[in-house]
Amino acid sequence: MPHDPYRALYLHVPFCVKRCSYCDFTTSAVAADNPRIDAYVEDLCLAIRRKSKEGELSAIETVYLGGGTPSHIGMSRLSMLLYALSTSMRLEPDVECSMEANPESLTPNMVRDIWALGVNRLSIGVQSFDDKVLETIGRAHDAQAACRAIEAAHERFTNVSCDLMCGIPGQSAESFERSVSRAIELGVSHISVYPLTIEPHTPFDRMVLSGELPEPDDDVEAEQMQIAQSLLAAAGFERYEVASYAKPGFACRHNIAYWTG
Repeated sequence: MPHDPYRALYLHVPFCVKRCSYCDFTTSAVAADNPRIDAYVEDLCLAIRRKSKEGELSAIETVYLGGGTPSHIGMSRLSMLLYALSTSMRLEPDVECSMEANPESLTPNMVRDIWALGVNRLSIGVQSFDDKVLETIGRAHDAQAACRAIEAAHERFTNVSCDLMCGIPGQSAESFERSVSRAIELGVSHISVYPLTIEPHTPFDRMVLSGELPEPDDDVEAEQMQIAQSLLAAAGFERYEVASYAKPGFACRHNIAYWTG
């Protein structure tokens, strides 16, 4: 059946250095040299070229490389993927091209290379600038690495986003407030704040069921979301969807595409 041209393209890269305790996404923790990643990226490039030949990519306005952790697969595979995109659609500066990255795998060289290949928006999974909180949720980086990653991103990117989480067991209001303030100080243009949810069959779910971990407290999450809103509004960020705040002109167009269909 005929349909309107697609305007938003999501590419899923389902590999991470490790799975976080709260994660229920379709991802696998595999070593960066695992041949499964090569096979997946090759298949994804073939799919991109096939859809291009079918005329499905002619009107794309936003591209989002998510995961998983796209930065985990390394620069040679990212180059292959971004080259396939650039030869299969119009990947010009007015097309928003976002890529997710985690601090442990984002290097200054990668920042320079992906920017040169057409990525113009970088979303960094920080979650917290408190090492104890990062340890609780099973992240592979510490706060110092998160700061270094954001600073490296700013060498090329003006459009840098940072993900933070609230309502984590053991995370005080003061700890969360410091994380939001640190993200603002580091000069990011977009911040997403997600309350922790316990998803079935995750390590956190098993820990809650066994009594090792308390269930997230809705009142605590609501209080911390309010802290974020107050701090971000004072810093010039505008809330444009439930969990996302942006400086004027930096709202994620790909996110908006989901909300507007």
